[in-house]
Formats: sequence, structure tokens, C-alpha cells
Amino acid sequence: MTRTSQQLAYLTSALGLLLAGCSHPPVHPPVALAAHGPILVLTPPAPAPIVLAVPRLEKKTPGPALPAVSPRPVQPARRKSVRHIHKLKPVIPVIAAPAPELDLNTGGSPRQQAAALRAAGHWLWLSQQRLSRLNGIRLSPSQIANRTQAQVYMQQAQQAQQHGDYDRAQNLSYKAWLLLQALP
Repeated sequence: MTRTSQQLAYLTSALGLLLAGCSHPPVHPPVALAAHGPILVLTPPAPAPIVLAVPRLEKKTPGPALPAVSPRPVQPARRKSVRHIHKLKPVIPVIAAPAPELDLNTGGSPRQQAAALRAAGHWLWLSQQRLSRLNGIRLSPSQIANRTQAQVYMQQAQQAQQHGDYDRAQNLSYKAWLLLQALP
């Protein structure tokens, strides 16, 4: 059997099945007995057709070309006359009061304060060890700037410890250690 004859056989068998129809018996509504009264058979409403509205785009027509506008001539600035200057209000000096000391120490529990104090001491000790190793090494100007900034952070951390601001001391000592770790 050739390929075209196979296709023809499939096509005819499919056409035969379509023409034969379904072998199921048709479904009829139940027959109502007259003794029980009329029976109401409800059928679901047909779904509404879906209509997609496509917006119409209007083509914009270009308006008439506007004439070129020449720039305005710049007028020289007017000077205030002497009479207007004397009518100005005198300036009242503002005396600034010194700002009150800020207490940034959030406190925390005694356990948190002790942990921050231990961490600050640890980072300061590590930073001091790193500084002692850098004494004989030649550094570039940017590395020297990092070393001096780390020393400033270490001094500020020690001052924060003395004032009881352990969180700040911990942060500053950690910054100093990070700067020193970037050095050779």
C-alpha cells in the first residue's frame, strides 16, 4: 500500500465515522404526568457574546508651523537708588544658643552594654596589634591617610568608652579595624 492510498483509507474511515453519528441514544426531557401538574424545565441562559472593542487611533494632523520667535533683547539690570536702600529694615542679629549635649546612648540592658563593651575592647586590641605590625612598613600617601583615620577612630572609641557610650565605642573601634585591614 502506498502512502497516498493509506491517507485515502484514513480519510474515508474518518468520514464514515462522522456520517454515522454518535451511538448514544438521544436525551429527552422526562415525560410529565398530567396528574401532578405542569413541570417547569429551566434551561441556562445562553452566554452573552464577548465583544472586544478596539480603540481607534486618530491621526494627528500637524498644525500650522509657528513663525520663529526672535529672542528678547536683554535689558541692563536696574540699580536701586540711594533712597530705596535707606528704607530697608535694619538687620536684627540672631544670637545662637549652644546646643544641649546629645545623649546618644540608648542604654539597653546591662547584658547588651557588657557585650558592646567587650566587643569594643576586642576591636581596639586587634586594631592596636595591626598598628604595631605596620610600624616598619612603607606606605603610600593614601595608606598613611587610612592609618591616621584609623588612629582617630581608635581615640574616639576610647573616649566613648570613658563616657559610657559602649555602642558608639564598638562601632568606632570596628571602623578602625576595617581601615587597618585594608592596609598591607
